[in-house]
Amino acid sequence: MKDERFIHIVGMYKSGTSWLLHVLANHPEIIAWREFDILRAVYDYRSRPLSYIRRGLNKILRITGLTGSLGSERLALKELVPVLRDRETIIRNIFCGRGWIPMLGVDKQWEAMNLDYSDPHIFIENLLSIDKIKLQADNTPKLVPKEFDNTLSAANTRRSDLEKFARDVILLEDLHDVPAVYFNYLIEQVMPQAYIALKAADQLICIEELRKITPGSKKIVVVRDGRDVALSALAFTNLMKKWEAPWTPKESDYFEVLNSWALRISLLEKEIEKGDLLVIRYEDLTMNFESTCESLFKELELSSGINLIQNIKKNTDFKVVSGGRNPGEKAEHLVRSGLIGEWTSELNEIERSRAWKVASYQLSLLGYREDGGFDDWLGCIKIGNL
Repeated sequence: MKDERFIHIVGMYKSGTSWLLHVLANHPEIIAWREFDILRAVYDYRSRPLSYIRRGLNKILRITGLTGSLGSERLALKELVPVLRDRETIIRNIFCGRGWIPMLGVDKQWEAMNLDYSDPHIFIENLLSIDKIKLQADNTPKLVPKEFDNTLSAANTRRSDLEKFARDVILLEDLHDVPAVYFNYLIEQVMPQAYIALKAADQLICIEELRKITPGSKKIVVVRDGRDVALSALAFTNLMKKWEAPWTPKESDYFEVLNSWALRISLLEKEIEKGDLLVIRYEDLTMNFESTCESLFKELELSSGINLIQNIKKNTDFKVVSGGRNPGEKAEHLVRSGLIGEWTSELNEIERSRAWKVASYQLSLLGYREDGGFDDWLGCIKIGNL
């Protein structure tokens, strides 16, 4: 597998990962695929018993404002252990679960989950019929990046390739190899010179497994003020619940979500030291789009001319991506309102003070200030340290 051709957006959730994927999709050297976390489909990430105690302790320490001085909280996520799932669960997760064949609504997913997968040809035929998805003919040429400016899905796949992928997963002896089979399947869809961008908005937790499978790939983390992230995450949960989506996140309150975000930033603080993560901020991508993209594209070894970047900016503008809405205009849509500092108007004074106490260390680490401002990141990108 030529893993150097892969660009992985591994997080952070509700921080502009979908927007960044569209930005990469509009680059003439990249083919971008819709969000799918192959590692979560294959592995169940479970906590060691002691990590539950540590996470509870860290939560208390956050409220008292002592957590920044301890530095041990990232262990709560580092101690998540990947446990290989059984074959049937992996197959159901890949083909009938979240992402690969997107299906909104409980009824459709239930129908998909009950399909017999023993014959890959019949399985794929029946699966696609649920949502009336048509695949590409087997003689369809491989995908060329400059002919696509959006994210791709199963509908862009040749039937023979998708059936082969399903057959490989069903018959594979060592299930640890499923992610590599998936990445090879994607490579077969595109021209040899193309880069392939993938997104899994909360894959930082899986970073060790990803490194083992694709050590030569580029890995990007988009971060955002956690106080805005928590608002966006709660809105997304409510929307998925209203839509009866099969992947509705569990309900949490604002400060639980903010605490979860802070834990991930503590993990990022350690993981970036290994030198293979590129970190950018949503706020810089919004306010300094050209310079942020130029820095990022150079690190990815992609063309980075100003005319190219300005064209990408035009094609991925919030109004275009959201279907015509202006920044700040709310709607029941997967694309949020796009405001920076939304938390300053949504939280009262007591909540704002508590939010800072809960995540002050992590917010400061990324340059965010208590008043809602943020420090300059020279070069708009972080590599090796925060």
